[in-house]
Amino acid sequence: MAIRLRAGTWVQAVVAATLPWFPPSSSGQFGPVLDPEGAPQAETQEEFDAYLEIVAAEGDSERIAAAESFAASYPSSALLGQALVHGMEAHRATDNVEAVLRTGHAVLNLLPDNLRSLLTLASAIPNAVVDPKSQASLLERAEAYAIRALAVMEAKKIPRAIPLDQWNALRAEMGSEAHEAIGHVAAKRGDVGKAVEEFQRAIALSPAESGRQHYRLGAALARMGKIADSREALLRAVELGPELIRVRSREELRWLESASPGRVSR
Repeated sequence: MAIRLRAGTWVQAVVAATLPWFPPSSSGQFGPVLDPEGAPQAETQEEFDAYLEIVAAEGDSERIAAAESFAASYPSSALLGQALVHGMEAHRATDNVEAVLRTGHAVLNLLPDNLRSLLTLASAIPNAVVDPKSQASLLERAEAYAIRALAVMEAKKIPRAIPLDQWNALRAEMGSEAHEAIGHVAAKRGDVGKAVEEFQRAIALSPAESGRQHYRLGAALARMGKIADSREALLRAVELGPELIRVRSREELRWLESASPGRVSR
């Protein structure tokens, strides 16, 4: 049941509590939620209720529909950027890359330093590169988003709302995602040496090991002809999963059994 308050005086802490939180394993964005006094506010009860429908949605398709409905009904809302972040994350969960890019860019038009969108776009764009004619500009944009995210994180003061150890873990997770994105861009460009360095840095930073990061490192090492190191990384990726990563890692490992160092790995 929605909280009923007089229009224009919504409790900021309540609004902040509904804003999407950051870690990719959860969802969201730090910012207003770490600073309740600076949280955006709804102008009417109906607007607030519509935003809560996005937060309360039980499935990705329902969340997408609620976010789109909110954007259509309240195009000038102070909550619009955060509503779109929820929609972007739902599109990401359904592997709709085109919708992720469209929604992410819409978020950045409203919230230029939104870390969730910067990192999501930096990660998603390399996966969307299929046309060689547009590859250079798209990869440049993805790299710029990742670098921008690192700069925003560096400038961000430690928030009072969370313990220092939790903040440090959050920063490490965000940094890991940014360096993985930069490594992915480098791999797409054929700069395998830089890709390996960035993937190694991402793994070192991450509070929790990622099978995807180990897979990407193993594939890049294979392209460099470092068979033993590649095998080690790919075996770790198989252990960590998820299943799609296990399948791809096993494919790489099968190739390593008859190693051809000149092969260009995925």
